[in-house]
Amino acid sequence: VRAARASDVVVAVVGEGPELSGEANSLAAPELAKAQVDFLDALLGGEAAAEGTSEHAHGGRGAQPPAPRQPPRVVLVIISGRPLVLPRSADRCAAVLWTCHPGTEGGRGLADVLTGAAEPGGRLAFTLPRHAGQVPLYHDHKPTGRPLGEYYRAEGGSGGTRYLDSAGSPKFPFGYGLTYTSFRVEGPPRVVHASADAGVVVRCRVVNTGARAGTAVVQAYAGQPVAELSQPVRRLAA
Repeated sequence: VRAARASDVVVAVVGEGPELSGEANSLAAPELAKAQVDFLDALLGGEAAAEGTSEHAHGGRGAQPPAPRQPPRVVLVIISGRPLVLPRSADRCAAVLWTCHPGTEGGRGLADVLTGAAEPGGRLAFTLPRHAGQVPLYHDHKPTGRPLGEYYRAEGGSGGTRYLDSAGSPKFPFGYGLTYTSFRVEGPPRVVHASADAGVVVRCRVVNTGARAGTAVVQAYAGQPVAELSQPVRRLAA
């Protein structure tokens, strides 16, 4: 930890091994191991900061210890085959990259993304909960007696209709993801064709508003609020 805190940027890799994923490997508490949480806390200014000040305890009478060094910029890389509840320290990381379980070329691909040689074009294929009490949590759930607006309420509140001690919204929703550039959809999407046989064709104009090239991942969601059978509040259509 001390060597890492002396660096400007740290790539911290945490998560689970592939032997913990798959059939008959469920967890009642889908969280990072305590040792990994303690490591992140120390890296971002917890226990390591206290250890650093102890070195100057015998600096002599009147000696002033130097100002504590700022924590390094931490890029958190998570390797896991399931959605995990992230610790609060993850909010203080400069970036979070979810890799699932990469294959034999995963290391090269990860290096390309971290160094900017490749654009991180992937999007979350699942929903990350804030706490284990939200599980199961997924975007295409059926309507319930709780309002959808409360379900995806903004952060900073003191509880709501789903939980008294937490916001009901996910930590990171299904389909979430950032890139090294930014995009903007100009104008509302336009339906250019719709039929029962061929489906619906929708067009929209996407503009790269950033400083480098990138690929936009446009997602279209559909819902059917009135139906003979209860339908999901929304589902990924394209």
